[in-house]
Amino acid sequence: MEKEDQKIKHDFARFAFSTLSDQIKQADTKAFGVLSIVGVLTAGLLARLNAIKSAVGLNSTWIILFIISAVLIIFTLKAVIRVIFPRLANNPLHERSILYFRDIVAQPKQHYVNLASRYTNEKLLEGLYIDVYNLSIIADAKFASLRKALILTVLTFAWTITIILLSYR
Repeated sequence: MEKEDQKIKHDFARFAFSTLSDQIKQADTKAFGVLSIVGVLTAGLLARLNAIKSAVGLNSTWIILFIISAVLIIFTLKAVIRVIFPRLANNPLHERSILYFRDIVAQPKQHYVNLASRYTNEKLLEGLYIDVYNLSIIADAKFASLRKALILTVLTFAWTITIILLSYR
């Protein structure tokens, strides 16, 4: 029974790790989708700005409205970049992950090989759960930034479309 319990614990830890890794990839994919929407909005805004400038010239009201649009786009891009940008930590030696590449390469090769080859099942399981927890922190930060990016995208979209439509009057 003990061996079966140990297998269940290992399987659950691997499942949790895999699930969190997939969620992190999903956040990144969604962020790239938001990035493409922001790119289209920016292109539309710049095209309309160029058309207005060529046709009638810009007055201070239009300049202010376009500046507000640009600021919204910049804030949205900042939120998207926070989703995509990798979270790399430098953990102290006693807190190093057994799976995180930055923690692995921070050690001399032979030191890591010697250390990893001496891990017991319990030590591997503990390390895997530590990595699951660390991935949870990363996923939480990414999804919080993604939520902010989505809200800003909706606001930016509504504002920019309104400005573009008003510019046809």
